[in-house]
Amino acid sequence: MEKPKGSIYISIGSIGMIVLSGIGILLSPFLIIVSSWIAKLFREIGTILPGHARGAGYPAEMVMGRFISGIGIAIGIIVLVVSGLQLAFGILTWKKKDDLVNTTFPLAVGIAFAALALPMGFTALGLIQLAFPILLIVGATLNRQQGNELRAQAHYHTAQQMTYLPQSPIPIAEKPAEPVAVKAAAPDEPVPANVEPEEPVSATDAPEE
Repeated sequence: MEKPKGSIYISIGSIGMIVLSGIGILLSPFLIIVSSWIAKLFREIGTILPGHARGAGYPAEMVMGRFISGIGIAIGIIVLVVSGLQLAFGILTWKKKDDLVNTTFPLAVGIAFAALALPMGFTALGLIQLAFPILLIVGATLNRQQGNELRAQAHYHTAQQMTYLPQSPIPIAEKPAEPVAVKAAAPDEPVPANVEPEEPVSATDAPEE
């Protein structure tokens, strides 16, 4: 069987997504730790300022520290979730790289993750994140075209075989033979009631000569 045309594109795209998802899973805890460290640093700066010692209110450094900590934790969790989904869908897409029937799944995965990569813009990370889903889209499109061509060829060959099949002659119905009337034998005629039957002549009653 001919190898699917889009198999190589789906393989590269899915493997790239798996690698990026692994990097994202490892990077998400680092983002959370770094954001927490920066927030702690800002809070410590706020405590040593003279305004805080005089009771001038809540220092801006502590507010900024809490804000950075919250943003960092949120980004870390989002990266972790997206990376986990990217890993799962990358593995499932790689398993369907040679499937010419179910091409909708890799196509949908490519479109979804390409849309998720658009907010990153034309940065290096954004372009890398966008390249692999585009490869999935290209591979799924090629597989769909090849599948449609193979199905069209199969229908064509089936139609050709049906055209050249020998047709058996239609039997001509014979006219049924007409039934022959058979004349029934005449029954014995009945003996009239007023006629006496003749008595048989015995040998003793014969006249003497």
